[in-house]
Order: sequence, then structure tokens, then C-alpha cells
Amino acid sequence: MEKRQLLSMTCEELESFVTGELGESRFRARQISEWLVRGADVDGMTNLSAKLRQRLSELAVAEYRSTGEVEAWLAAHDGELQCVVSQCVDHSRRVDFGQAQLPTLTDYPDDRDILRFLTTELR
Repeated sequence: MEKRQLLSMTCEELESFVTGELGESRFRARQISEWLVRGADVDGMTNLSAKLRQRLSELAVAEYRSTGEVEAWLAAHDGELQCVVSQCVDHSRRVDFGQAQLPTLTDYPDDRDILRFLTTELR
């Protein structure tokens, strides 16, 4: 059986997986989500019981095997992304670490020039 990729799940999918397949609470799903955001693998989720970590590691993984796998996921979910913070993944809206909160005058949210929109399209 192929393991489920935790990093590719939405919050709703993760909650459904944890409550349905693992039989755990929504609270546990939030704990796992917080660990994933921090970059932890299953073994590093130390506030989960050893038994739960064991079951989770039997059914799921929290790592990608290659940058190509990450790029494929990004391409499949492109419409949901504003930017990709990375130094090694190829994406049209990729920014380096530390630059996501430093927009230039020509960086538009959702590729839309807000000033042009406000001055021309709302007339």
C-alpha cells in the first residue's frame, strides 16, 4: 500500500485522514498540522504518543523524495498559491527566503495591478 503524503493534504484532508483513518481527534490533526508547518517528520512529532507516531508512519510520510515531486504538486495547485518561497524549486512566483514580505512596486497580488484596476476598471 502506498503511503499518504501528509505535505500534500489540505487542512480539511488532513483532518479527515486523522479522524477517519487514524481514529484520532481533530485536536490531533491540528497538532500534526503544526508539526508539518515547522518541517518535522513523523518521528519528530514529539507531543504525539509513540503509538500514534508508529501508526502514522505506517500510513503516511511527511517528506518529498525529489524536487520534481514538489514541482509537480505546485503545478497541480498553482491556482491556490500566491508565492513559493524556495531556493531550489522552479516556479513562476518563486521568491528567495526572506523576500516574501518585501514586495517591489511591480509585485502584484494574484498578478493584478491594483492601482490600474482601481483607476480604470472601477470607473
